[in-house]
Amino acid sequence: MGNLLIYSAAEIFCNSPRARPRHRPCRALVKNRAPLPNSWRWEIYRAGRSSPIEQSSVYFHSVATANRAGKEALRQLLDKLKV
Repeated sequence: MGNLLIYSAAEIFCNSPRARPRHRPCRALVKNRAPLPNSWRWEIYRAGRSSPIEQSSVYFHSVATANRAGKEALRQLLDKLKV
């Protein structure tokens, strides 16, 4: 797996040497997208794009829960993109 650097509880960046160059760098963000109680969802963005390339289909109760799920989704996406 590539290097994962956690900058905040809701944001991770990756730069995997095994991912194809057009998919680097990518990041998973947690955003408030709905009213309470389940208002958080993760979204994965690629550099240079303003729209997510993938997002959660469910909303989460907390930032921490959405962040954990987003990290796992990012890892799975990078595993699919291995060269």
